[in-house]
Amino acid sequence: MKLSMKKINPVKGFAYTLRNIDWAQVVKLILWCAFVGVLLFFLVAVMQERANVNGEIHTAVTIGGVDYTNINDIRAAIKSGVISDPTNDLPTAYTTMLSWAKYPMTDFSLMLFMPGALLPSATPADAWTLRWNNVTVAYSYLFITALIALVGIAMLVIINFTMYLEHHREHKYNLSVKYPNSQVNYDLFNVKMYADLVLNLAMVFAFFNFISTLIVIGYWLLLYTLNFIIEKIIAKLLSVKLPAAIKESANSFKPDKSMLFYLIAIMLFQNSYTIVKGVFINNFGVNLDLVISIILPIGTITLIIGLFIKNMMDSKVSSVKKGIKSMPATVSSFRVFFYTQKEESLDDYSFVSTLPPLVKNGLTSGSLNKKQAYVILTKLNQSIIFVEQAYAKDPKQKNYLLYVLFNLVSSTEEIDEILFNIQQIQTYKAGKK
Repeated sequence: MKLSMKKINPVKGFAYTLRNIDWAQVVKLILWCAFVGVLLFFLVAVMQERANVNGEIHTAVTIGGVDYTNINDIRAAIKSGVISDPTNDLPTAYTTMLSWAKYPMTDFSLMLFMPGALLPSATPADAWTLRWNNVTVAYSYLFITALIALVGIAMLVIINFTMYLEHHREHKYNLSVKYPNSQVNYDLFNVKMYADLVLNLAMVFAFFNFISTLIVIGYWLLLYTLNFIIEKIIAKLLSVKLPAAIKESANSFKPDKSMLFYLIAIMLFQNSYTIVKGVFINNFGVNLDLVISIILPIGTITLIIGLFIKNMMDSKVSSVKKGIKSMPATVSSFRVFFYTQKEESLDDYSFVSTLPPLVKNGLTSGSLNKKQAYVILTKLNQSIIFVEQAYAKDPKQKNYLLYVLFNLVSSTEEIDEILFNIQQIQTYKAGKK
């Protein structure tokens, strides 16, 4: 298949290095680093607050004949058994710690979830246990969020390095880069997919702490602002229609709205559960946490997170992976109809329903007639043959490119660009042998 397309003009020196950098990914990395930096700042602040409050010196309180001036000493005495009298000493110790335990930032971070706020405590010991557990939960979710976000930084660094090498390859092979799917690189696609999963997972944990929730909202607003500036203001000032590749870069700053709605649903569910839990324990003496722990040996938040991770894996990773692996069967099914029935195959609803969006959407909207659709299918079939021949010894790359042709391309021109780039790579490698 002979293809002709406008190529990249090779640039050397410092300008060449700058041109190889994917600035959209660099900006995304910088913004995520800022996001993680703010998370770490508040994580350290919460840790420092807990240490300061627990170690703060107060007016001495005598318990069991010993004077105590801070929470740390009382906790240590209870743990070692020095304070053990359940009648007087222990209630006094727990009551004293409750009066000293003022954690403004930690309590603010628990604002949306109110864990235990509506649950009465029969004893000072129960009240202190609840109080201490809440402080630990607030810190733990902030810590886990920051930890996952740090993994996200590592993933974004890998993406930036891989993108740099990819752009270097574009210039090396003199490829065309007009469309977003011009990068015919399965490994890069794979890294991006898992990076998105990690970043979304950090967002999930962030929404269990009000401080990190506000940080996420601020981060999203910044992304939407950048997207608006690129798509609306810059394009309008320049009076140009953004090329598909640049538009794709702009869209990379646009967070998934479904993620926002899902996380809001998590907050509503957790608050509702806490209220219902309070009603049950107050009016019926039933502890729903105990009931759920018997039915499911995990907490409600853990259950939500587990289900969400599974859902993300199914929708964002597993489904794509399955789609890529099943491409040989998809191609085989396509050929059965296309070779045996030719243009009449477009009269078969079951066949049309399995066609790439490029053809199916065109037929549905009426922008394509039967003859035009058949021309595209012919081109698609030729492209499949070309890809199969070019990557006969690399099944993963072959199946990925077939997946792109069947699911991601938006025009026949984009198909031409993908095939042109494959041809350029193959020609270059053949010349090196």
